[in-house]
Amino acid sequence: MEKTFSFARLSNAIVRRWQVLVKTSLFGVALLGAISFILPGRFRAQATVTINYGNTVDPPTLNTQTILLEAVAYSDQVWSPILSDLENDGWLSAADKQTVFDQVRLPHPIAGEWRFTAYDSDPSRAAVIANAWASTFTDVISNAVGFARQVQQILQANNAVATELATQEMLCAYLEEERQIVIATNLDLSALPQGSKCEQGAKQIIISLTTKYAILGMSPSCDDADDTVSDQIQDLEKLENYLEVEHQICRSVVQELRSILEQGGNNASAISGETLGLQYDLEITSISDAQVPKSAKVPLAQFALTGWFLGFLGGTMWIAWKELRGITENGNE
Repeated sequence: MEKTFSFARLSNAIVRRWQVLVKTSLFGVALLGAISFILPGRFRAQATVTINYGNTVDPPTLNTQTILLEAVAYSDQVWSPILSDLENDGWLSAADKQTVFDQVRLPHPIAGEWRFTAYDSDPSRAAVIANAWASTFTDVISNAVGFARQVQQILQANNAVATELATQEMLCAYLEEERQIVIATNLDLSALPQGSKCEQGAKQIIISLTTKYAILGMSPSCDDADDTVSDQIQDLEKLENYLEVEHQICRSVVQELRSILEQGGNNASAISGETLGLQYDLEITSISDAQVPKSAKVPLAQFALTGWFLGFLGGTMWIAWKELRGITENGNE
């Protein structure tokens, strides 16, 4: 006869004593089944909130938004007012507030549907908790998305301002460039005899700028035979003064646009934290309140399966103990 314990010996013993396992398994099923009826049933209430993620289609962004929404659902921002209201309305005691998180569940959303589930021995309280959770969550999300849309509007406005700013800066640079051409031309003419005839290159510059900017009250010189370089210098001085004024106006506009751009950025930064990281196009499309459950859901199948497992395990341990005892007794003989 085999003197040592082994899995092979245990397997043979289980086969020989299969009736023991059947009896212990049935006993476990009966025992836990009875306990399931003795224990107070928990009522389940479920409120649903359907969320449209807008134009978000890429999985990483969808996953990020889902994680953020779940974090909001369990945050103090949502639960602090809920617990306070439930206590004030007499639904929860101070002690109940400590265990309420053991009574709520938020399964992973399916097709944008978030199911706020509450379990309680009181069916009315289960419905109240589920509805309060869904309602407060909706309020917090709607508020955050409202801020996200404000940020988006500010950013869009800033983009338009940035485009206008770039155009205005190009204009300022162009005005300054032409002013420098006028200054350089004036310097060249200053080196010539003031009574000499008009210089043709300067004449073309004066005519071009006078026509381009439509300077009122200014008639370009050198149309008459008596006009001289001195007359051209006077025209160039008028053009320089005009371009300088226009450049200063242009720089003022640039400074104003930069100020608007900076203020917009500050405004966006100031409220960006209120968005909770949510996207501006996220939208709550529907809300369905939880109804007061009429019957408690007793997970009898779960109790029965657990009882069978524990009974089978207990029977196996009993058989193993009997085999070890037999080996010990044979060894002492």
